[in-house]
Amino acid sequence: MSMVQGQGEPVPSGEQDELRLIVEFYDSLTEEEWIAHDEYAYENPYTVEVLVPKAVLHAVRELVARHEADNPEETAASQAWLERKSDGPGNFPPGWNSERVQRLIAEMEAEEANWTEEDEAELQARMKGKTSLQVPSEIVPAIQALLTQHEAGTVATD
Repeated sequence: MSMVQGQGEPVPSGEQDELRLIVEFYDSLTEEEWIAHDEYAYENPYTVEVLVPKAVLHAVRELVARHEADNPEETAASQAWLERKSDGPGNFPPGWNSERVQRLIAEMEAEEANWTEEDEAELQARMKGKTSLQVPSEIVPAIQALLTQHEAGTVATD
């Protein structure tokens, strides 16, 4: 096993090549293309983003792995959806281009300008000890049950 740089989390040997390919892909993108691909991932109809306490991250990843192993067609469809490309110039996903990215950046900067120190502190407190993770939509109820058990102190943690 090796460590993910900056994360301190072990990466199983079998996943190292996959991780390297992902890093190489994102390294090859322009900043605009990277933003577009990042936002496009949130549009995936097969997955949702969840905020997971790091103490139960391993258990959530196990749920995801079991779901993907039990549902190879859905997993393949989700991956194929993410790998679609736009017909336009650049390495943008469908529906994305430089102009859309620039509009998104402008919207985000406008929102950020209205943030107060209290808003920032609230966000930091909410994120402390947690990580954001894209998971298959179908397992959200199981993850919610796991999180409820964690909050109640009735689930084993890493």
